[in-house]
Parts: sequence; structure tokens; C-alpha cells
Amino acid sequence: MATTVTLILTVLLAASHLARSLFVTDEISHTGICTGPRPLCRCTEPLKDHYFVDCHGKGLSSIPEDIPEKTLVLRLSWNNIVKIPAGAFQRLKSLNVLHLQMNAIGEIEEGAFAGLTHLRELDLHSNVLTIIKAKTFRPLMSLVRLDLSHNIISNIEDDAFRNLNKIRNLVLNGNHFFCDCELLWLRKWLLWKRHTVEITGAACSMPETFKGQMISDTEGRLFICPGWY
Repeated sequence: MATTVTLILTVLLAASHLARSLFVTDEISHTGICTGPRPLCRCTEPLKDHYFVDCHGKGLSSIPEDIPEKTLVLRLSWNNIVKIPAGAFQRLKSLNVLHLQMNAIGEIEEGAFAGLTHLRELDLHSNVLTIIKAKTFRPLMSLVRLDLSHNIISNIEDDAFRNLNKIRNLVLNGNHFFCDCELLWLRKWLLWKRHTVEITGAACSMPETFKGQMISDTEGRLFICPGWY
């Protein structure tokens, strides 16, 4: 009888271990964020050797370094990430979609998006960005959709959208744009792209006299800085 019980327990333990192993293998077993019986992120393989990595709401404070190289979609939303360092995604040459919304990102270093020449969607809404530097999005030549809504952006530097030749959807609402001479370039760009790009929420917040006016609808001669005549 004891032998029978022992045999049953052995079989059950082996079956449990096998099921757990199959679960991990079914997701991926290439990297630390995806390995083990309780991986940090959920990693699936919709196409052979190409991955969907979901790190949504995992309490991350920085970008993981061991994301599979052939990741197509990466969700890092609802975490505690405060900065995107240079080269953070440079290994991810195949990345198509990157979700970084609902973090606490206040700084994007130059070169943060280096190597992402195939990225088509970038979501940065609901962070704490105050400025978009001129070269921030320069590598993103394939970008179709960019969401910068609900940050506290007051300025986007001249030519920040220069290489975004494929952009079709730009979301800017919920920011604090200061409509002076430094944003005059953006007014011109918005007018130039108004028939090819769906633009949402590009409105002035300051000065008070312009508050609520769409940037593209405000007269260009009013975009002045102190000392201008």
C-alpha cells in the first residue's frame, strides 16, 4: 500500500513539473524576464522566433536589459520608469510597437530610441515630460503613430519631427504648450501636415491670451519672445 501511495505521489509531482515546464517553454525560455515558473513578464511567440513581451504593471523602475532581441511588441506601461537612457532599445531591431504610457518618465536621453528603424507605434502618454529635444525621435523613420498626450510638455524643440515622414497620427492633448517664438516652427509644421496627419490636441496653454487656441489657428505674428520687435 505504501509503495502504491509513493508511486502515485511521484507521478503527480512529475506531471506537475512537466506542466510547469511546458508553460514556460510555451512562452519563452531565452531571457531572464521570461524564464522560470513565474517569469517577470509574459512573453509569447505569435510568429516563429518573434515575440510579444508584456511587462505591464510589474513595478519596474528601469528598462529591462534582457528583452529578447526579436521582440515585435513591448509593453512597459503602468510601471515606475523615470528615465529612458541612451541605447535602451538598440538591440531590438525588429520592434514595431512600444508602449511606455502611465510611467513617471521625465527624461529621454539623446539616442534613447537608437536602432528602432522599424518602430511604427510609440505611446508615451501620461508621463511627466516637460520638453521634447530636437533629436529625440530622429531614428524613428517608420513611425506612424506617436502619443505624447497628458504630459506637461511646454516646448518641442525645432525640427523634432524632421524624420517622421510616415507619421499619420499625432496625439498632443493635455500638455502645457507655451506659444512663443520657440514654437513657431511647430505651427508651420502642423499647417504643412494638416492634410496628411491626424493631429489631436495641439493647443496653447500659455500665454494666458492664447489659452485654449489651437497652435495652427493662432496667427504666426503673435508667436513672439521677449526682445522681439
